[in-house]
Amino acid sequence: MTVEDPVEDFIRLRDYIDVIKCRPLPAFKHENLRNGFSKEMINEARKHRKINQRQCRRVYEILRLEATNLNDAEEHRQYRLEIKKRLNAPFQKEKADLEKLRFALTPDEYTTAIATMAQREQLNVLEESYQETIKQYKRILERIAAT
Repeated sequence: MTVEDPVEDFIRLRDYIDVIKCRPLPAFKHENLRNGFSKEMINEARKHRKINQRQCRRVYEILRLEATNLNDAEEHRQYRLEIKKRLNAPFQKEKADLEKLRFALTPDEYTTAIATMAQREQLNVLEESYQETIKQYKRILERIAAT
């Protein structure tokens, strides 16, 4: 089902159902989750559960959180970096777009455009997004564990 601009409660419900549906698929077994997000996961989710790539990525991240030992500093770090890399993608695209504009704008216009979000502010937004994402994922896993 396609939903334009879904509300938070709907997103959580969809995540919950999709995680339950994808969990038994071979590509989503714990040993495969540690190898990172793969085309095999996308293909299995699409073929067997009719889940698009973006939602498949969310399912992977939730199941990867479940498979990650958060008490192991290195394992937790790897998970955190993988999530932040995805969350940082829009900032990287914006940065690339600004670089293209450098040649079309005057130096003053370019300085104004690039100052839209300072690096420190960007890192704060990224950290807040990460914390909120993990909080949502943990709620879904807690709900699954309770059933």
